Parts: sequence; structure tokens; C-alpha cells
Amino acid sequence: LAYYTEAPYLACSSDSEQGFCSNNKVQELLTCTPENVARTCSTFTENGGSCVEIEEYPNAKIHQIGQVSGVEQIKQELFTR
Repeated sequence: LAYYTEAPYLACSSDSEQGFCSNNKVQELLTCTPENVARTCSTFTENGGSCVEIEEYPNAKIHQIGQVSGVEQIKQELFTR
């Protein structure tokens, strides 16, 4: 399960110059370091925040599965859980 604060999946092949792949800063972000795998940030850096790598991942589990349809049912399900 992906958590809301996780970094999205990004990838570039070594020969790609299209889109964001040509940006050197993006290449730094694609380097496999602990902070680039998963990080959490306290707030925006301009507000004094900082980001650090996540060293231990929580053990997320699914206890129930079912179907809901529509905004009201989704709200009720989220409120119940």
C-alpha cells in the first residue's frame, strides 16, 4: 500500500532526453538513496521544515474488503474505520 506522503514512482532510461528526464535535478532524485526511496517531511522548507528518509516502514494490513459506491457511502466507510 502506498502512503499519501510517499514519493511517486519516477523512472528514466539512461538514453532518454524526453520530458523531465533531461533535467539534471531529476537525475539526482532518481539516484537510489534512502531519502529517494521513501521520505517524510515535517513541512515546507521555506517554513523551516526538513525531509528525512524513512528507515522503518509501518506494517499496513487490510482487515476487510468490500464494495462501496458513491460519495456518501465512501464517507460513511471512512468514518466507520
